[in-house]
Amino acid sequence: MRRRRQLGQDAPACAAIRISHVHEEPDPTWDKPVTFVATAHGSQVGYLDTYRYPEKNELKAGLIEVDPTVRRCRLGTRLYMAASQYACDEGLVMVSDVYRTEMSEGFWSKQRARGRAACDIGAGYKLSAEGDMDTVIGTWPCRRYALRRCQIDLSGARSRALRRRRKR
Repeated sequence: MRRRRQLGQDAPACAAIRISHVHEEPDPTWDKPVTFVATAHGSQVGYLDTYRYPEKNELKAGLIEVDPTVRRCRLGTRLYMAASQYACDEGLVMVSDVYRTEMSEGFWSKQRARGRAACDIGAGYKLSAEGDMDTVIGTWPCRRYALRRCQIDLSGARSRALRRRRKR
């Protein structure tokens, strides 16, 4: 019961979410897009667009969207973790876009605070919650972030488990 309250959703509903990735046809303006899709019971509940730049050795995280009905299931983090795993498997470094929503900035600033990501000096662009590239509503302190190394668990679950064991 306690776990259910923490998630804000029924734990089984969160457990039913599966993440896969789809290679899309290259767009002339981007290099090799890869979309990570989250589904639950056959319906799409979230996605993360990424773009491969092998010549720069990068996988750039683009727009992320999560269905409000599955918020608090750590779905955004799980999508970023899937992309990070893919980047590591492909020998790429995962980086943020310079355009980020609050949800995206929250993830990346947490990774930086935990020493998992580095910050490029300069300002990033704050987008509205819808992620509309034409509507910049402010700036972020980092131009863009890059994960420091292949670290697949970005959720902090391991740290929480260690803290719980120490309390016993």
